[in-house]
Amino acid sequence: MFLLLGLSLVFRRDWLGIAVGTVLLFSLVFLGTGSVLNAGFHLWVFFPVTTNFSAWYSTIFLVDLILLLIVVAYAYHTSLGGQAMFSGKILEE
Repeated sequence: MFLLLGLSLVFRRDWLGIAVGTVLLFSLVFLGTGSVLNAGFHLWVFFPVTTNFSAWYSTIFLVDLILLLIVVAYAYHTSLGGQAMFSGKILEE
């Protein structure tokens, strides 16, 4: 919170300070852990998981879940080496 407050004061706009702070924190998480799988584990440990979507922290969980699903889909697509994602060839082999 101190970082976001400081950046908001430096940039003189709340939305700009929060955007820069969010990008900075996410880059530190991904670069500091060394790999995307470790960063995903780090996000699951430090962000709350809930099935109660009326809780105040459910937005954080949904953003985290969407980011992880994007990374998993990209990793799956990359691992197929150019094949279609849902072609059915995986089950035939």
